[in-house]
Amino acid sequence: MSWQALTGVFEWRVDEGLRDVGRRRFHEAGGLPDLARRGAVQRSALRLAVRWAFVARRHPWRLAVVSLRDQDAGSPAVTAWADEATAVLKGAPAAQHVVGPNQSWGNLGLRRMLQPESLTTFVPPPWPASFRIRGDLLDGDPSVAPEFTSLAVDHYEARFDPALGVVTAWTAFIDGAVALHQTLAQLTAVDESSDSGS
Repeated sequence: MSWQALTGVFEWRVDEGLRDVGRRRFHEAGGLPDLARRGAVQRSALRLAVRWAFVARRHPWRLAVVSLRDQDAGSPAVTAWADEATAVLKGAPAAQHVVGPNQSWGNLGLRRMLQPESLTTFVPPPWPASFRIRGDLLDGDPSVAPEFTSLAVDHYEARFDPALGVVTAWTAFIDGAVALHQTLAQLTAVDESSDSGS
């Protein structure tokens, strides 16, 4: 865990049609039947993708992302999280959006990749550069790593950077195909001790 501030590029891709297959199997096996009755299982056959540039600070936690695409699955141009506050700029031209009490803006698992300690529940450290996790392990308690969890996954594959202590890739497979894929690239630790002014 050698970084205090880190910059990079985050990519997130999801195949909702394939994830529907997993959700349907999970509910048919008896998982969360109330959701199935309310019709929340079927999402869509959409394939969604986002690509963000980000800067993160470990202590205290701060995260800001800038969309690198015009159409990032409906995400705003700029989003930042600090303490319990969220700031959002969206639209064209960009305008401040007030996040209401019944609204949330998730970071699509970026924070979990930068602070992956919850995965120790499933894979005890030290972690190798790449490892697998059985899909049913996260189904057993999806609250441990909700941003990483897809239901009824065959398995997950992860890549880990031991020097930075971050997960650089996370992939969920259903029927041998990619249902969810998250990556970190172009990672640069920022030295906060340097003083550029004199």
